[in-house]
Amino acid sequence: MNDLVVWLGKINSVCMPLRYLWVFTSYIALKRLMQKKDMQVEYRFTKNPVFGKIIGGWCFCLTAVSCIMG
Repeated sequence: MNDLVVWLGKINSVCMPLRYLWVFTSYIALKRLMQKKDMQVEYRFTKNPVFGKIIGGWCFCLTAVSCIMG
């Protein structure tokens, strides 16, 4: 039983961060859409859309590598 609990803990530590890949993908897609449509928004994390995409891509890659490496 103890081995099962340890195994479930390891699986959870890998699978739970995978959901954040969708968040970073959505952020990059929204940045791309905002750049094409020239949308005006009240709050911006970054004013430069290219820098925002770089930050989103970096977060995506870091999370993906961390999940794959366990």
